[in-house]
Amino acid sequence: MSFSIGGYAISPGFIDSITFELGKGNLSEEELVQVLLELSFENQNEPTRAIDYGKSVIKITQKNGMQKQLAYAHGYVGLAELRLGNHLQSIEHFIESAYLFRELEMYTEEGYALGSIGTAFQHQGDLSNSIKYYQQCLHLFEQANDTFFVANSLLNIGEAYRVFDVADSAEFYYGKSMGHFSQLAENPQIVRRKALLNGNLGLLHAEKGMLIQAEKELEAALLFFEQDSTMLATFMSNLGWVYYLQGDASKGIEYMSKACGIALAEGLKDQTLEISLKLSEAYEKINDYQNSLQYYKRYKLYNDSIKDISSIREMEKMQSRFELAKKDEQIVVLNKLNKLQRMLAYFLTAGVMIFLILTFQLRKSNKRVKETNNRLNYQKELLEKSEKEKSLLLKELNHRVKNNLQMVSSLLNLQARQLNGYPAAEALIACRYRVEALTLIHQKLYREDVDTKIDLKEYLNDLTQNLVSNYGRNFQLHFDLESVLMKIDKAIPVGLIVNELITNALKYADGVQIFPELNVSLKKNEHVATLIIQDNGKGLADDFDFAKTSSFGIKLVNSLVKQLNGYIEWDNKGGTTWIVSFDISQ
Repeated sequence: MSFSIGGYAISPGFIDSITFELGKGNLSEEELVQVLLELSFENQNEPTRAIDYGKSVIKITQKNGMQKQLAYAHGYVGLAELRLGNHLQSIEHFIESAYLFRELEMYTEEGYALGSIGTAFQHQGDLSNSIKYYQQCLHLFEQANDTFFVANSLLNIGEAYRVFDVADSAEFYYGKSMGHFSQLAENPQIVRRKALLNGNLGLLHAEKGMLIQAEKELEAALLFFEQDSTMLATFMSNLGWVYYLQGDASKGIEYMSKACGIALAEGLKDQTLEISLKLSEAYEKINDYQNSLQYYKRYKLYNDSIKDISSIREMEKMQSRFELAKKDEQIVVLNKLNKLQRMLAYFLTAGVMIFLILTFQLRKSNKRVKETNNRLNYQKELLEKSEKEKSLLLKELNHRVKNNLQMVSSLLNLQARQLNGYPAAEALIACRYRVEALTLIHQKLYREDVDTKIDLKEYLNDLTQNLVSNYGRNFQLHFDLESVLMKIDKAIPVGLIVNELITNALKYADGVQIFPELNVSLKKNEHVATLIIQDNGKGLADDFDFAKTSSFGIKLVNSLVKQLNGYIEWDNKGGTTWIVSFDISQ
């Protein structure tokens, strides 16, 4: 869920007192701004009022240079717009808030704003940008050593992955978030976040078909969030869906209908959209097509409202430009008609001559078109021939590069045998495996008759098998790989990363377990691929520091991940787990 940008404390009866003071007109400009900020924060459950108060602050503070209050006002307006489902408007206000807080060097508040931007992109359906801003927010809170907001950020990242059906990543981040919350002393805020986390786990378990566990978690969350309309609508609708999936259609529809009523009353577009679709499906399954159609129409209405706002605005601009252009064209046409009326007699006389001239020009044009088409066909044939030659040359180049790399690998292996027993031998062997990872890429480019792209699924499978075979270790291998096509300049860093991480697992995980295991997973979602390498060995040292390690292999991995514009994380529970996320959009 979204971050709340900080505000001032609200005492009981405060709204009545400040309303009275506003009525008397006894407040200075600074006092008025503070009062309006507090009203915007306090009225977040009534988003329209919160927006009005916040925009009043923006109007005042833009004139008198009150940057801090202006930053808070943009944040509060963004939160209210987000509750109404106006994602693009909320993103605009959150970005302005983050920019102002950064200028003021208020980095914690900047982190709140970045987290809210991530939430807005999540609701907009943009996983890549959502994770990007959540990671930036997490980095700021980690630098500040703020355990509570680090846990919050991890919870948000897990929720984003859950919404976009990346269940394994969602569960991983939920677990890390709960671990951080468990380090903190109990207070109402911590209890609330834990309840929210358990509720989100209920949503995840419902999606995974673990209905009994999901029912318990959602019922507990429902009791806790009875006073929060957004959470109440979300958890009540999903609990109703669980009842429906368990076979109690009547109870399920009852809960979802109540949740839809709450969402409509509070103007919660995202919740209304989701609940309407579920109710449509539920009524259709019990053959109540009238109600099914009613809720589907509501779903389409809200879906169009949320998803097509930018298109509607652009269309309005285009319509305005079109109307202006059309008026200009009408004026030009009227002027031309006046001229034509005056010169009609002259045009009739010249018409025959013009016709003859045009006929002559048309014959010449047809002749030029034929000549041009002939030249184009000839150039097309030359181009096709050139493409075939280029493909053959590139295939031959890949073959030769593969052979040269194999020769280098053999030389390294031979030199390592001669230095057996010396420290340099191990370094030469590691270098040999890196060269073989590159060799395998060019081998696949040559054998599969492709130019510049390979399938990471087959490549990672073969690379892992080769490494395990070369090391002679008795590992149980488990693969969960999706097909991901990548250009060679991106596939090479991925191959070298996998080579280093699997080599470490083979070095240090064997001998710790009776049945050593190695799991390799590759998943993709839109423009992001997630690589997970896990063993059940002894894990990394307790004092392991990824940024300060002296290991050349780890330093190489860090450099390659940055080259891919990615992120890398690790976990030490039950062995070593490496998680690498990287961009595959290019």
